[in-house]
Amino acid sequence: MKVEYLKGGNAGPMIDIKKLTDIIDTQMATSLKTLLTILSRHQRSTETYSSIDTQIYIKNVESARSVTKRFWQRAFSLSSRIKGVQTYVEVDYLPIDLRSENEVERDRNSKINNYITAERESYITPKEAAEEIRWTLGLNPNISLELIEMLERKGKTNESIP
Repeated sequence: MKVEYLKGGNAGPMIDIKKLTDIIDTQMATSLKTLLTILSRHQRSTETYSSIDTQIYIKNVESARSVTKRFWQRAFSLSSRIKGVQTYVEVDYLPIDLRSENEVERDRNSKINNYITAERESYITPKEAAEEIRWTLGLNPNISLELIEMLERKGKTNESIP
């Protein structure tokens, strides 16, 4: 048995596989109603093109979110009125964040260091710094009495240093 390409008049392969896969990728993206970048099928696109492609996709997701947001606001407000509570319910989504966990953590640490520096340089009080840092860490920003006492003592010791 002998295996070889089909040969046409020019003695080369009859089908360009790359063009065929590009067509299949495009049809797949069209049928899924999504962008090739999201499917990791870049088709020789540049980083800038992929970045714009991703931004367009995010805008589409945000527009869908606004529709569902209005739906849930109306549904929850109506159900609370049925239960006898006259109120308006607000619904919101977290922003879409494409940063990696390392980038998020690096940004969080940078923000915390900025609050520490602002407190050390007396631009904000230790209590304000603690509240902002707790908020940044996702904790309840209300500080317990024990911590307030510790912060006040810390503030007094820092003031005595020339």
